[in-house]
Amino acid sequence: GKWTTWREMAEDVVNRVTDKPCVTEEIKLLGGEGYSRNMPIRLTQKHSMSVEVAEHLSHTYGARAWDVCELSRPTGLTWPKFGVPLSPQYPYIEAEVVYACRE
Repeated sequence: GKWTTWREMAEDVVNRVTDKPCVTEEIKLLGGEGYSRNMPIRLTQKHSMSVEVAEHLSHTYGARAWDVCELSRPTGLTWPKFGVPLSPQYPYIEAEVVYACRE
């Protein structure tokens, strides 16, 4: 992904211009701590939201997706129960706007 490419470029530059080795590979990105590949499944189970929304949140926010989910409101539907969509064509939910304003 983009982050991997940018890290490689940064590592090349740092290693060429300094005597110290680059450590970007050891630094977790925001939301990286506590992230796991099965996070979308866990989000879907705990927050009764669609798989598409859960995948979007976990890929966008990493472990901070849990914080976004805590802000999600009931949809009023049988399924998904939480995560009011901003538009029916996309996986974006109202809770993301609230989260962005607070953070």
